[in-house]
Amino acid sequence: MLQKTSTLLALLTASIAAIPYLRGEAPAACEVSPLPAAMVAETESHPLTFMTGHWIGEGLGGVVEEVWTAPRAGVMMAMFRSITKGRTAFYELVTVQEGRDGWEMRLRHFHSDLVAWEEKTKPLVWPMSHSDESSAVFGPVTYELDGPDKLVAYVELDEGKEPAVLRFSRADSTTGKVSTASGAR
Repeated sequence: MLQKTSTLLALLTASIAAIPYLRGEAPAACEVSPLPAAMVAETESHPLTFMTGHWIGEGLGGVVEEVWTAPRAGVMMAMFRSITKGRTAFYELVTVQEGRDGWEMRLRHFHSDLVAWEEKTKPLVWPMSHSDESSAVFGPVTYELDGPDKLVAYVELDEGKEPAVLRFSRADSTTGKVSTASGAR
């Protein structure tokens, strides 16, 4: 009897606590606190700040999406996914930071079930061979900003063959939708 009473009391408490959510009102306890100043510091100097943001486009026979974070602690990172025929083909996790010999890109590929392609201790690593305010080259990967809301990536998949071209448009970071002003090319 005591166990049933405790269970009913817990369910009642949870139901009452859910009422503000059901009404679309967030209770004060759920309000977000301001971040510490160190976490909201101005964007750091980094060769890829032009790429910060959410990008969606076409390439590799389907939809491609890449999200680049603002630099923090000297590192920018990105998530990439390739969607073909309505299914995720693969993911990439990318960082760009200073290495022993200058800026470098580190990249890992993952199947759609998050099983890595590369060996556990061997990410792909490419030094940066060029950068300016709107482009950067890392080994077989070249990024070029084509206006404020267009990004093009050229990826040499096979040496001596034409690179794959991925054309991105800037997307809203909340909805993932491309604005009509920047629409797909």
